[in-house]
Amino acid sequence: MVAAYASSAAKTGAVLVNCCGFESIPSDLTTFLMSDYIRHNHHSSTGVIDLYFTGMKGEPSGGTLASAFAIMDTSSSEQLRASRNPFFLTDEKTIAGKKAAGLVEPNASGILVRYDMIVRTWHSLFIGGPINQAIVHRSNYLLQNKYGNNFVYRERMAIGGFFTQVLVTIGTIIVATALYFGWTRALLKRLVRAPGQGPSEESMLQGYFVADAVGYTDDGKVAVRTKVAGSGDPGYYLTSRLVSECAFCLAKDEFGESTCLEGGFYTPASAFGRKLVDRLQQKKLMTFELKNVDQTAAGSGQML
Repeated sequence: MVAAYASSAAKTGAVLVNCCGFESIPSDLTTFLMSDYIRHNHHSSTGVIDLYFTGMKGEPSGGTLASAFAIMDTSSSEQLRASRNPFFLTDEKTIAGKKAAGLVEPNASGILVRYDMIVRTWHSLFIGGPINQAIVHRSNYLLQNKYGNNFVYRERMAIGGFFTQVLVTIGTIIVATALYFGWTRALLKRLVRAPGQGPSEESMLQGYFVADAVGYTDDGKVAVRTKVAGSGDPGYYLTSRLVSECAFCLAKDEFGESTCLEGGFYTPASAFGRKLVDRLQQKKLMTFELKNVDQTAAGSGQML
């Protein structure tokens, strides 16, 4: 979409903001807030942000699944390969620069199960991680590398212990493989929920998500920890409310760092910034709790 229509949007003045639901507002806004905190309170650019989903209740969205099928149906092998680069939503110069700086692999979604000493949890591959990473890096690109030139963002699943994470990894690999081949993709389409179908309202209201994030300064010191949470089924109730609040921001010209945006494709963080954060917290849709980390106790994850 960006490659095909960015020039048209620029010419017409159309402002388009994508990924305004569960993918990728929690990732995008959490990174935006943590990077801003590190810059103002630790006087440093951001080195790394690790975000872990530690709790979640909801059902797979038929619309999201349909989007995944459409991407696989219409994309060439070359396009799919290019999309695995976490910087693919920037530009060719940026992609080349990040590759030369050795930043592609540190930002990639690894398949190994690992343990985080700060959050004290096992974590594994998160199926939504790659697109969220791409959006976060596009925000940094659109914000003129505000997060940092060497910024690394990683996103993982951390619900359950070691063996749960092993099973999550195996399941994710199986699903990704099934999506890749046409005949298995056709079979999946028959098995999963179709767009327009979904859980009951009562079930959606009982849904939620919780994530813990750790932010590091450019020299590798732990600086801030954040707990972010959302109310409602992430793929249905919460996503619909998030999209609506983004629409209100557009309609009321509630932009992040300017009163007007030029035509083009934006991310939630680059378009709305703190204005959207304030909206989501006022409506009690999401909460962001940032806590400074005592540098003398960073190794144990102690917080002030």
